[in-house]
Amino acid sequence: MARHQINLTQQYNPSAIDPTQSHLFTKSTHKQRIECLWSQLMKYYNSALIEKLFTAIEETLYDPQDPLQQLLFIYLWVPLIQRSLDEWVKNYNSYKWRLDKKSMLPNRCSADWCFNYPQDQGGEQGLITVPQSAADALEHKFYPEGTGLLRTSPKWFSNTIMDLQDGLDLEIPNVTVNNVWDVFSLLHNTIQAYNTAWLFDPSNDRSISIYARSLES
Repeated sequence: MARHQINLTQQYNPSAIDPTQSHLFTKSTHKQRIECLWSQLMKYYNSALIEKLFTAIEETLYDPQDPLQQLLFIYLWVPLIQRSLDEWVKNYNSYKWRLDKKSMLPNRCSADWCFNYPQDQGGEQGLITVPQSAADALEHKFYPEGTGLLRTSPKWFSNTIMDLQDGLDLEIPNVTVNNVWDVFSLLHNTIQAYNTAWLFDPSNDRSISIYARSLES
């Protein structure tokens, strides 16, 4: 991605300084801003989340060795974590910082405000306009399977959950950190009941039962 960024900069902003000099990706040996952000994220978010996950395993709410439970865990937890992280980023970027005369960085404004109105902080807009066709060309060339790169659950599994919801009038509440294990238990019990009923019918192909397919995922 860094190489693509540099190439696009050279192509669509030739007047800029040499991007190979302005985009250097090296290991930091100092306490930089990004490291502070990771520290805050771990302190205020990740630690509590990790504790909940360990507690769930200790209380046998989840068996990570079970392929079906593993699929269901990913199906529920990845979107939940992503939404929570998005909310954290939104709150952080919208927070208005107090005046700090010792800082060379913009202050008395939020990160969003500084990004959208850099001139108010003595800066200038440095965004480079890149046509959508250029991004599409890179995606088709280097990431032909791009539509599935961000998929964390097999499509068949997601479709199965939706089919069970529709067919059984299953009401699933909005998933939160506080109720995720209740939803996990509800869906797991429903899937197990459906899988058992499927196997009980001799006319059904056992190799395409939900549990059998989970072994292959």
